[in-house]
Amino acid sequence: MHKKILSASLFLLLGLAPFAARAGELPQVRTQGDVSYVTGGVGEEHAQAMQAVRDDYPLSLLFVRKDKPKNAYLADIPVTVKDARGKVVLDATSGGPFLYVKLPPGRYTVSATHEGKTRTARVYVPRNGHRRMVFEWAE
Repeated sequence: MHKKILSASLFLLLGLAPFAARAGELPQVRTQGDVSYVTGGVGEEHAQAMQAVRDDYPLSLLFVRKDKPKNAYLADIPVTVKDARGKVVLDATSGGPFLYVKLPPGRYTVSATHEGKTRTARVYVPRNGHRRMVFEWAE
């Protein structure tokens, strides 16, 4: 019993409690071949958890519908990422407005579809840092 109290006290003293609380909210890492990704961001807590891990992924995608007077985030967006040779390296559906992907450095083509309208863009993923892409659809 003393060990449990000591470890809990040490945990709090070291300032690790906020990370433990956030760890339960972090999105599940998924893999497809050599590519790993996380997706989510529905609700304030999940959006914050996604933002906390964004810099760990070289490519971050955001899906938005342009509405008047304000924009709306989108989920359930089919996404395809192809390498420079045209090979599909990721074929997934976003679980929220954010999709973060770990890819090796290189050139990629990203396609995302909402209500039958596909948006396609090319991106260079650098060795260091990351690229952010926003896919928008009109109302």
